[in-house]
Amino acid sequence: MLNRVATPSPWAPVNWGAWRRALLDGPAAVLIRYALVLVLLSVIACLYFLQTNELARLNEETLRLEQQAAQIEGQSIALKLQLAQWNSPGYVRGEALKQNYVRNPNVLYINPAAPLDATASQPQPASQTVQMQIK
Repeated sequence: MLNRVATPSPWAPVNWGAWRRALLDGPAAVLIRYALVLVLLSVIACLYFLQTNELARLNEETLRLEQQAAQIEGQSIALKLQLAQWNSPGYVRGEALKQNYVRNPNVLYINPAAPLDATASQPQPASQTVQMQIK
């Protein structure tokens, strides 16, 4: 009788189920399981710390921007007060007196809509005239 050779052919299909079972049942399987769990926990911890670091950075940037906004708002209020002060007639009069300016009682008003005739030399009422400004 002929005996068959016990070595498998290199062309024979691999039995992955048996290979996997042997890997998961051996003494190294426990070490591999612990190593995989440790790697998985390390990856999760790294992701957690990265997210925590990003949140802390965003919080610091938000606080910095809020401080900057408060500072700019304070500057805006100061500029509005300064503009209101400069537009007040009393301040303008006081500054003019400090710089030795005097008020001219003879202000010339020109009405560009009126025709040029003999009555043009007489001043018009203030409601009908336009004060010319030199720019």
